[in-house]
Amino acid sequence: MSEQDAFREILTSLAASLGGPQVRFKEDGYAHLVYEKQLVFSFQFVRERKAVLVFVMLGRVPEFVCRKVLAYALFANLFWQHTAGSDLAYDSEDQSLVLQQRIGLEGLSPAAFKEKITSMGSVADVWVDLLRRAARQASLPVDVPDETPAPGGGLFPNDPRFLA
Repeated sequence: MSEQDAFREILTSLAASLGGPQVRFKEDGYAHLVYEKQLVFSFQFVRERKAVLVFVMLGRVPEFVCRKVLAYALFANLFWQHTAGSDLAYDSEDQSLVLQQRIGLEGLSPAAFKEKITSMGSVADVWVDLLRRAARQASLPVDVPDETPAPGGGLFPNDPRFLA
Protein backbone atom coordinates (compact mmCIF):
# COMPACT_ATOMS: atom_id res chain seq x y z
CA MET A 1 0.00 0.00 0.00
CA SER A 2 1.36 3.43 -0.93
CA GLU A 3 1.74 6.22 1.63
CA GLN A 4 -1.01 8.14 -0.17
CA ASP A 5 -3.30 5.11 0.11
CA ALA A 6 -2.48 4.79 3.84
CA PHE A 7 -3.38 8.49 4.25
CA ARG A 8 -6.74 7.92 2.54
CA GLU A 9 -7.40 4.77 4.56
CA ILE A 10 -6.71 6.38 7.95
CA LEU A 11 -8.96 9.35 7.11
CA THR A 12 -11.74 7.11 5.86
CA SER A 13 -11.43 5.06 9.06
CA LEU A 14 -11.56 8.25 11.12
CA ALA A 15 -14.72 9.40 9.35
CA ALA A 16 -16.40 6.03 9.92
CA SER A 17 -15.44 6.00 13.61
CA LEU A 18 -16.93 9.49 14.06
CA GLY A 19 -20.29 8.33 12.82
CA GLY A 20 -19.90 8.70 9.12
CA PRO A 21 -19.09 12.29 8.14
CA GLN A 22 -17.81 12.09 4.61
CA VAL A 23 -14.17 12.91 3.90
CA ARG A 24 -13.70 15.05 0.81
CA PHE A 25 -10.44 14.23 -0.93
CA LYS A 26 -9.02 16.81 -3.33
CA GLU A 27 -6.58 16.30 -6.18
CA ASP A 28 -3.97 18.59 -4.61
CA GLY A 29 -3.29 16.27 -1.65
CA TYR A 30 -5.82 17.89 0.68
CA ALA A 31 -8.82 16.35 2.35
CA HIS A 32 -11.58 17.97 4.40
CA LEU A 33 -13.79 16.55 7.13
CA VAL A 34 -16.61 18.29 8.98
CA TYR A 35 -16.34 17.40 12.67
CA GLU A 36 -19.39 17.55 14.96
CA LYS A 37 -21.29 19.48 12.27
CA GLN A 38 -19.32 22.67 12.84
CA LEU A 39 -15.52 22.39 12.60
CA VAL A 40 -13.90 21.84 9.23
CA PHE A 41 -10.69 19.87 9.60
CA SER A 42 -8.27 20.12 6.69
CA PHE A 43 -5.65 17.45 6.10
CA GLN A 44 -2.62 17.74 3.85
CA PHE A 45 -0.50 14.69 3.15
CA VAL A 46 3.23 15.51 3.42
CA ARG A 47 5.00 12.71 1.56
CA GLU A 48 8.56 13.79 2.43
CA ARG A 49 7.84 13.59 6.15
CA LYS A 50 5.45 10.63 6.01
CA ALA A 51 3.03 12.80 7.93
CA VAL A 52 -0.24 14.62 7.68
CA LEU A 53 -0.64 18.30 8.48
CA VAL A 54 -4.00 18.82 10.19
CA PHE A 55 -5.43 22.29 10.62
CA VAL A 56 -8.66 24.03 11.60
CA MET A 57 -9.47 27.65 10.80
CA LEU A 58 -10.90 28.77 14.14
CA GLY A 59 -12.29 32.11 13.08
CA ARG A 60 -11.57 35.79 12.64
CA VAL A 61 -9.79 37.61 15.47
CA PRO A 62 -11.56 40.90 16.23
CA GLU A 63 -9.15 43.78 15.71
CA PHE A 64 -9.82 45.45 19.06
CA VAL A 65 -8.65 42.33 20.98
CA CYS A 66 -6.11 41.02 18.48
CA ARG A 67 -3.07 41.78 20.67
CA LYS A 68 -4.68 40.09 23.69
CA VAL A 69 -5.77 37.05 21.70
CA LEU A 70 -2.33 36.65 20.12
CA ALA A 71 -0.61 37.08 23.49
CA TYR A 72 -2.87 34.43 24.97
CA ALA A 73 -2.27 32.15 21.98
CA LEU A 74 1.49 32.42 22.50
CA PHE A 75 1.00 31.66 26.17
CA ALA A 76 -1.19 28.67 25.26
CA ASN A 77 1.48 27.38 22.85
CA LEU A 78 4.14 27.40 25.59
CA PHE A 79 4.68 23.71 26.27
CA TRP A 80 1.25 23.15 24.68
CA GLN A 81 -0.47 24.24 27.92
CA HIS A 82 -3.83 24.99 26.31
CA THR A 83 -3.44 23.30 22.94
CA ALA A 84 -3.02 19.60 23.81
CA GLY A 85 -0.06 19.10 21.49
CA SER A 86 -1.30 21.31 18.66
CA ASP A 87 -0.03 24.78 17.82
CA LEU A 88 -1.93 28.01 17.32
CA ALA A 89 -0.97 30.35 14.51
CA TYR A 90 -2.29 33.62 13.12
CA ASP A 91 -3.12 33.98 9.43
CA SER A 92 -2.67 37.73 8.94
CA GLU A 93 -4.17 37.66 5.45
CA ASP A 94 -7.49 36.32 6.75
CA GLN A 95 -7.05 37.77 10.27
CA SER A 96 -7.85 34.29 11.56
CA LEU A 97 -6.57 32.00 14.25
CA VAL A 98 -5.51 28.52 13.09
CA LEU A 99 -5.03 25.35 15.14
CA GLN A 100 -2.54 22.99 13.53
CA GLN A 101 -0.61 19.80 14.17
CA ARG A 102 1.73 17.63 12.12
CA ILE A 103 1.06 13.96 12.81
CA GLY A 104 3.48 11.25 11.73
CA LEU A 105 1.77 8.37 9.98
CA GLU A 106 4.40 5.67 10.46
CA GLY A 107 3.11 3.11 12.94
CA LEU A 108 0.05 5.24 13.73
CA SER A 109 -3.06 3.22 14.47
CA PRO A 110 -6.50 4.48 13.44
CA ALA A 111 -7.46 4.66 17.15
CA ALA A 112 -4.44 6.84 17.98
CA PHE A 113 -5.20 9.09 15.00
CA LYS A 114 -8.82 9.45 16.12
CA GLU A 115 -7.65 10.36 19.64
CA LYS A 116 -5.39 13.11 18.26
CA ILE A 117 -8.16 14.53 16.08
CA THR A 118 -10.82 14.45 18.81
CA SER A 119 -8.35 16.14 21.16
CA MET A 120 -7.80 18.83 18.54
CA GLY A 121 -11.58 19.15 18.22
CA SER A 122 -11.92 19.78 21.95
CA VAL A 123 -9.19 22.43 21.87
CA ALA A 124 -10.72 24.01 18.76
CA ASP A 125 -14.10 24.27 20.51
CA VAL A 126 -12.53 26.31 23.33
CA TRP A 127 -10.82 28.72 20.92
CA VAL A 128 -13.87 29.07 18.65
CA ASP A 129 -15.91 29.97 21.73
CA LEU A 130 -13.30 32.51 22.80
CA LEU A 131 -13.36 34.15 19.35
CA ARG A 132 -17.17 34.08 19.28
CA ARG A 133 -17.36 35.88 22.62
CA ALA A 134 -14.77 38.43 21.49
CA ALA A 135 -16.76 39.12 18.33
CA ARG A 136 -19.95 39.57 20.33
CA GLN A 137 -18.25 42.14 22.51
CA ALA A 138 -17.18 43.98 19.39
CA SER A 139 -20.60 43.53 17.70
CA LEU A 140 -18.88 41.97 14.71
CA PRO A 141 -20.31 39.22 12.51
CA VAL A 142 -18.99 35.79 13.38
CA ASP A 143 -18.36 33.07 10.82
CA VAL A 144 -19.00 30.18 13.22
CA PRO A 145 -22.32 28.74 14.47
CA ASP A 146 -23.91 30.68 17.32
CA GLU A 147 -24.05 29.01 20.73
CA THR A 148 -24.49 30.14 24.31
CA PRO A 149 -21.16 31.33 25.75
CA ALA A 150 -19.58 29.39 28.57
CA PRO A 151 -20.31 30.67 32.07
CA GLY A 152 -17.75 32.88 33.73
CA GLY A 153 -17.71 35.82 31.32
CA GLY A 154 -14.43 37.31 30.17
CA LEU A 155 -12.73 36.43 26.95
CA PHE A 156 -9.91 34.35 28.36
CA PRO A 157 -10.98 31.61 30.74
CA ASN A 158 -8.91 30.88 33.84
CA ASP A 159 -6.35 33.63 33.30
CA PRO A 160 -7.08 36.93 35.03
CA ARG A 161 -4.30 38.71 33.09
CA PHE A 162 -6.54 38.68 30.01
CA LEU A 163 -9.91 39.51 31.52
CA ALA A 164 -9.41 43.28 31.46
